[in-house]
Amino acid sequence: MTILITGASGMIGTHLCTRLVTEGYEVVALLRSVNSQLDILENNHRNFRIAYSDIRDRQTLFATINSINPDTVFHLAASCLPCHNDYDFNTTNIDGTVNLTGALLCCQHTLSDFILASTASVYSIPTTHLPVDEQHPTQPDRAYGVSKLMSERICHINMDSVTRVPVLRLASVFGIGDSTRVAGLFMKAAVTGEPLLVQGDGEQSSDFIYVDDAVQGLITAWRNRTGDTGTFNIGSGYPTKIIDLAKYIISVTESKSDIVLSGESNRPFPFWLDVTKARQELGYSPRSLLDSLEKYRERFEQNPDNGITHHRRS
Repeated sequence: MTILITGASGMIGTHLCTRLVTEGYEVVALLRSVNSQLDILENNHRNFRIAYSDIRDRQTLFATINSINPDTVFHLAASCLPCHNDYDFNTTNIDGTVNLTGALLCCQHTLSDFILASTASVYSIPTTHLPVDEQHPTQPDRAYGVSKLMSERICHINMDSVTRVPVLRLASVFGIGDSTRVAGLFMKAAVTGEPLLVQGDGEQSSDFIYVDDAVQGLITAWRNRTGDTGTFNIGSGYPTKIIDLAKYIISVTESKSDIVLSGESNRPFPFWLDVTKARQELGYSPRSLLDSLEKYRERFEQNPDNGITHHRRS
């Protein structure tokens, strides 16, 4: 069995590669930028290799997919907030998904599973009801959410006739490998003794999950065929106020940092996912936020550079 992971150089992709390789699976990581952690993994494990290809490059991607002939695909490659723009969302999340599914349809002979990592950003904001279940309206208010919703539909249109396509809508994922979102920014500030900057009054809430739980969700969706081709929310299942997240991080790091309220929040409302379906059909069971933050702190202190170094391949 050969498992292909697109977007393998990202935070979730790197952790997913590491988990599957150490469990003995044959894994091919598809990436367009060099990742130091995956380089180490390739040097230490014969069952892991890296394939450099850009899903936006249709011709190269077709040749790469044909040479790999994967049995399972985890499609994680995506341009995300806050580091990319509307053009990136279109070319990677939409056009890139068209290219990938097209290459698999043309080249695959043994493909049995296609698992898509989507996002809670596909849901309507503000919400019509809480917690947000899989039946909640999908009318995203930003280009990123629109592009990921389009990606979901492309995968179903192109792949449903040849394989199962579970779709996982992930909450706000944090962990080693990402320092651009709020949990990573707070952790870095707390460890270095800098103030934690909270937008607005901090009373707005979100749904935070540790990267290991996101990986576990992806793997259980692949292994547990009870869920078949369904859509599943993967989150904590409860809300966390931003001000409380800052307090928790200060507590687990024993930091002397201050919390500073700054400006206004661009989303001053509560949000969290209903994960009942994933619990019942996949056996998904996320850890508590405090346990997650303790684990994050341990790894952060071991990896002060946040664990992953990227640079363009020459």
